[in-house]
Amino acid sequence: MGPRMAFMGLGEMGKAMTRNLHRDGNLTSPLTLWNRTKSTADAHGADLGDCKVAETVQEAVENSDIVWSCLQDQSAVEQVFDSILAANVDITGKLFVDSSTIAPEWSNATAKRVIEAGGEFVSMPVMGEPVVAAAKKLICIPSGKPESVDRIRPYLEGV
Repeated sequence: MGPRMAFMGLGEMGKAMTRNLHRDGNLTSPLTLWNRTKSTADAHGADLGDCKVAETVQEAVENSDIVWSCLQDQSAVEQVFDSILAANVDITGKLFVDSSTIAPEWSNATAKRVIEAGGEFVSMPVMGEPVVAAAKKLICIPSGKPESVDRIRPYLEGV
């Protein structure tokens, strides 16, 4: 059985990316969705079907092996990761993949915090707008430890 995956952040880009992951990602378990505005996750989960909607970000992380985020900005990234790390969720061995639009120094700081808590981190900016994501033409630029990048690579095709 493959890894359990959660996706945090369901703006237009996140919705397009999760649509592709759900349809073409060869996931072996239902995709878990989480958004700061839960009604957005509920509606998107209903649209996709065969997904789980997490009540809390901690629930999304606890029940996943790979946690992908595509959050609005630096403030959202800080808020979400502060919440995860403050909740003392065991993230040992969990892979966090961040496609949020943030400065490299903020990505590096987030990576450091995740790694210090026992997780793995891949910074993965994507090139393209939501319409490009919907067409499965995003250019993904993963950066991190090679073994961590290798864990996410099978899911990048067609995202």
